[in-house]
Amino acid sequence: MRFWRRSIRAVGTAAGRLLAQEHSINPLRSLRHQSNANTGFARRHVACKWLVNVEKFRGSTRDCPDLCTACTRIAVVVSYPEACCCEPSATDRHTHRRLDEQEGWMKKTVLAVTFMVGYAWSAELPYWAYGFAGPGAPPTAAAAAPDSSLKHLPGSKLEFTRAQISDRFGPADWYPEDHASMPDVVAHGKRPDVFACALCHYPNGKGRPENAGVADLPVSYFIQTMNDFRNGNRRSSDSRKGNTNLMIAIAKGMTEDEIKQAADYFAAMKWTPWMKVVETATVPKTRIAGGMFLKLEGGEKEPIGQRIIEAPEDAEATEVLRDDHSGFIVYAPVGSVKKGQALVVSGGKATACGACHGTDLKGMGPVPGLAGRSPSYLVRQMYDMQQGMRKGVWTELMKPVVSKLSDEDMIDIAAYLASVKP
Repeated sequence: MRFWRRSIRAVGTAAGRLLAQEHSINPLRSLRHQSNANTGFARRHVACKWLVNVEKFRGSTRDCPDLCTACTRIAVVVSYPEACCCEPSATDRHTHRRLDEQEGWMKKTVLAVTFMVGYAWSAELPYWAYGFAGPGAPPTAAAAAPDSSLKHLPGSKLEFTRAQISDRFGPADWYPEDHASMPDVVAHGKRPDVFACALCHYPNGKGRPENAGVADLPVSYFIQTMNDFRNGNRRSSDSRKGNTNLMIAIAKGMTEDEIKQAADYFAAMKWTPWMKVVETATVPKTRIAGGMFLKLEGGEKEPIGQRIIEAPEDAEATEVLRDDHSGFIVYAPVGSVKKGQALVVSGGKATACGACHGTDLKGMGPVPGLAGRSPSYLVRQMYDMQQGMRKGVWTELMKPVVSKLSDEDMIDIAAYLASVKP
């Protein structure tokens, strides 16, 4: 199915380019498709986030098709010239052409099919894995009220304010006895662009669904990953995921020695159980904060659909206090763990994971472990590799492995791997 979607998308994109060339329509560099009162219905280009409006009129019609430079797909707007939904920049102009009935029907049909195929293809992106509920701008979170009170956690003798807990250049370390002395770049980072590693990935390297668990990663793999960020070989399939760009800036701002220090520190930590997998048809309703799904109060539920919801056991402990002893619950579709086990252990569509990641899935040599890792992270990586957004030394070996995986396959694989005891 994925092959056919890719083929149709390629044909649609090529057709759109030919139409644009045939009618001498230049791609607009700052085209914004805006909604207006005359719109019959509206859909959003998922890849580039522009809004596409289509309206059909009786009698004569005029249209203004343009090739979107952001995602190389046709954006279609059918409207009267005086009510055109397209808003070009000052340096760009539209040329409206009156089409006879036959040419108009043929062209609009091709454009409509191209648009719908592009929309369907874009919808494959697993938004949940990137920390979003769907396409479009995520809701803006309300600013937290000022709070200078000292916070405490069970099992810790320390206390911190919220400002100290989330300090980019010296975040709270609730349990310093758990780990060796942190290198300065891990504990404090380096102003202005290198945030402390411990802020997002925690002092124990466990991380959270919106980033990555870095504890127990092989030193060479950690270093290679940082170099991939530096060299443009590691990007996100969802352009809204800001912490990917943040990691690129951090990697570029660190010296080779600082990267090696961080790699050695986190590699010395063993990956331990951090999540519990629950197969279910319904999940608690959630809100999204910083790319993380947080359960709403009240206990309301909704269908899980084709996704995995990775939520903190204790929302306040994780979101507000950044407690690196508080783990996660992984809600996965019913039957996904068993299906994932078949794919991981036996291969089926690709090489069995244990061939490179070890029969126990805890890693082998420079290859990282998969057992007990975040399913959100795992699906992001598989999808990014599949889409060519993640490259680099080891990715070439992974490409044939992920190329044939469907969205459901990725969910099943991630659910199973999350359930394996590290």
